Amino acid sequence: IGVDPQTGLAIIQDLNKDGVFTASSSFNNQGGDYVIAGSTTPKWFGGFNNSISFKGIQLDFFFQYTRQRGYKMFSYINSTFKGLLGLNAWTNMLNYWKVAGDLTTIPKPVSAPGTSQFYYLNSDVMFSEASFLRLKNVMLSFTLPRHLSSKFKIGDLKFYAQGQNLWTVTNYIGYDPEQADKYNNLVTIPSLRTFSVGLQASF
Repeated sequence: IGVDPQTGLAIIQDLNKDGVFTASSSFNNQGGDYVIAGSTTPKWFGGFNNSISFKGIQLDFFFQYTRQRGYKMFSYINSTFKGLLGLNAWTNMLNYWKVAGDLTTIPKPVSAPGTSQFYYLNSDVMFSEASFLRLKNVMLSFTLPRHLSSKFKIGDLKFYAQGQNLWTVTNYIGYDPEQADKYNNLVTIPSLRTFSVGLQASF
């Protein structure tokens, strides 16, 4: 629920209000402080597909939209207790707690994880908005008129250029919101941006 401005340690909510943190769960009547923080399952998703053609030129494109929450980039959270050493950190981390009185949402870095960092990494701070709109696929093609292709004894001749994952709009903290359902998404390859050109012929 914040960072103590005097100590720089994360403040974790005592959900059962008994003055201690218990690793058992409260959502299944065990009386502890662990609750379900949410789900990484998309709330809803959809897409928009269209094809526009004119005189042999055709443009096809597909937009994908997903409404969801997901895990933040693991290294972004994990670097809070490694003193910002040993791995690259996001520039957002530069706003960490430094001196008494600092008001921030990022705890001070420490050389070894303690109780506060453990609870912090197991809190709902691990989750963020991960909704996204992505231009998933786009292809521009040109089909040679039949009277020209027939001169080469070809039925249809089409030239095309295609791209995938070209553009994404998201507020997700991480490399790829499409992989946000994976806890350690640091080792998950993001959706690759690819380009290809080709020639398609029929005889």
